[in-house]
Amino acid sequence: MKCQVLVDWLTFSVKEKDPAIVIAEYLGMEPELFQDAGYGLLGYNRVLRFSDICVCYEGRENRFFDDQDGYLNMEQIVEKVQTNELNSRMTKRSVIVSYDGTRRSGSTVYIGAPSSDFRVRIYDKALEQGVDGHWVRVELVMRSVNANAFVEAVTGSENVGKLAAQVINDKFSFIERDDSNISRCTVCDWWQNFVDELDKVRLVSREVIQHGVERIRDWIESQVGPSLYVLMKTMGILDIYNIAASSAGRISSQQEALILDFQSLCSARRAVV
Repeated sequence: MKCQVLVDWLTFSVKEKDPAIVIAEYLGMEPELFQDAGYGLLGYNRVLRFSDICVCYEGRENRFFDDQDGYLNMEQIVEKVQTNELNSRMTKRSVIVSYDGTRRSGSTVYIGAPSSDFRVRIYDKALEQGVDGHWVRVELVMRSVNANAFVEAVTGSENVGKLAAQVINDKFSFIERDDSNISRCTVCDWWQNFVDELDKVRLVSREVIQHGVERIRDWIESQVGPSLYVLMKTMGILDIYNIAASSAGRISSQQEALILDFQSLCSARRAVV
C-alpha cells in the first residue's frame, strides 16, 4: 500500500458531568481502570486516563494521510503556499520554519485558521520522527459539524480512501497558475497523483494501542523471561503457576479491573471472528 489513511486521535463531547458515568456508559469500560493524569487537557483542569484514552469531554477528530512513496515534496508545497498557487476557500495560510541551531530542520504548512472547524497541516513526518526515508503527512483537523459529518460518512462508507479524496478535493488543491480564473487552473500532477492513490485505499489503518495486559506480558518477556526459564528448568512449570496463584490476594482493584476488561476484550474479538 503506497498511501495510508489513519485515525490519529478522536475526541467527542457529552453533556454528562460525572466521568465515571461517561467511562461506563459511553466507553463501556470499568471506571476503576482510569487514574488521575495529574494535568489538564483541552481547557480542563483534570483528566482521567487509561492507556491512551483520556476523559475530558470536548471533541475534535484528526485524520492524516501519509505519503511514503515520494508523491509529495515539502519544498514544493511550501513554495506553492507562499506564491498562492492554491485553490481553496480557506484564506488563512501559514508556513512555519523550524531550526536546529542555525540549520533549517523542517517546515510545516497550515491551511485554514486555527479556530476554524476545518484546518490542514502538512509536514515532514520522517524528519519529525528522526527516521530515514520519505514520509510526508497531510493532516486534516476537524471540529464540531465537520467532525461529526466525517465520522458519520466513514461509518457508512466501504471505501474510506475515496471519501478522503472527496474531502480533500472539495477543500483544497495545489495548482498551476495557467488561467486567470483560479477554478480553471490545472491541478498539479504530483498532487493529483497523491489524491488518486488515496482513492484506492479501502480500509482505515490505525495505530495499534496495546492493552495494559499486553504491555505487562511484553515487559515480563523482556525483563523477567530469562529468570522464568531458569525456574521452569529447575523448579518446574507448576512452581511458576503456584507463585502466580499465591499472589491473587495481593492484586489491587485496578489490576482486577484490568483483568476483567481484557477478558471482555478477548470475548469481543472472538465474537467478531
